[in-house]
Amino acid sequence: TVAPGAEAVYAGYQEGSLVAWDLVGDPAARLASEAASQATDETPQDEASRNGQERFRARHRRRGPVSRLRLLPGSDYSRLLSSQLNELGVNVWDPEQGTQLQKLDRAGGAEAGLIRSFDFDAGGRRIVTLPRLAPPGVWDVAEGRLLTDLEGHEGKVLDLACDGGHAVTAGADGTVHLWKIAGGEVLRSFGGADTSARAVALDASLQVVAAALDGAIVLWDQSTGDELARLYSLAGDRWAVTTADGRWDASHDGDIPELPMATARGYAPLSDHPDRRRPGLLGRVLGGRLAGE
Repeated sequence: TVAPGAEAVYAGYQEGSLVAWDLVGDPAARLASEAASQATDETPQDEASRNGQERFRARHRRRGPVSRLRLLPGSDYSRLLSSQLNELGVNVWDPEQGTQLQKLDRAGGAEAGLIRSFDFDAGGRRIVTLPRLAPPGVWDVAEGRLLTDLEGHEGKVLDLACDGGHAVTAGADGTVHLWKIAGGEVLRSFGGADTSARAVALDASLQVVAAALDGAIVLWDQSTGDELARLYSLAGDRWAVTTADGRWDASHDGDIPELPMATARGYAPLSDHPDRRRPGLLGRVLGGRLAGE
């Protein structure tokens, strides 16, 4: 992870260490040390430090993979956050010195404390943590205090993402929830039993929630809850896009006959409806021009 205009890049490694690499040193030496590290699946060795490339090296309390590493946004990017697969809570570091400032942790043992991922609001004032088995938690970073839990899914939460003051979560119950981070309020729910999402993303500027399903990415309009489109990545560098009203487009001159499209009588292969093909539809979808049409 790296901040805009920063002089260092921060990396988390499989064996649990955090390393800050100086960006103002010799680029050739830095790239050589990083390549050697990747080849051996280890962190770069002392030679990189002697060349002035390694700014600091920090280690978590326990050995284990670093699962998430992010610089906290703000005026000076003065906090580095990390989580580790076999360590409780989220660690807060001084990114200049490599010293641990605090840990965001709570009671509840491994189910609540082992963090699979985290994200934060636009100002970096609150972060949302995703424990292995407990509901996501919203924390005040400055106070190191748990504010609320995002409770609404039945069962395990599989993924989360934040943008601005909102968060989106995907649950094993087949639903995707859009939350207001301040207060932990569910604003809208998407999907259902036939759309069990494994991963989610949120784009506040386009007002779209995206969820990765088995074989497709579904886009919803945040403001209405309507499904906008489904994107398919297929074998042989092929792709297709379909919309809820029956429009579609595909690569290879539309030669994607195996995908179904919605019709008034149910579903039919795309190839049965060449009149519904709209070249350039993918660009309009990705450009956010379907919402409100």
